[in-house]
Amino acid sequence: MPALSFIRNNNKQKIILHIGPHKTASTYIQQSLFQDEKLLNDMNIEYPKAGLEGYGHHRLSNALFKKQYKLAKEIINQILNTQYNTIIISSEDFYYE
Repeated sequence: MPALSFIRNNNKQKIILHIGPHKTASTYIQQSLFQDEKLLNDMNIEYPKAGLEGYGHHRLSNALFKKQYKLAKEIINQILNTQYNTIIISSEDFYYE
């Protein structure tokens, strides 16, 4: 999975972006990440609720593809406002052929 590291508020954070094409068990992965919130948080990882539609971050991907940048920026700001060092974002809708 691609990862982006950046420094925010003097804390190094990493974003892992899961882009699973449709029909590759992405929903199962998203559901597992959603349901294992406590386990992930204990490992300093967050699967944020901001931008979720169902179990994936489809509201974010749809806002970006529809060029609704104000909405996308609001969702991204909510996602980045976290105490955790690693953030996982997942949507098969990020996959584009």
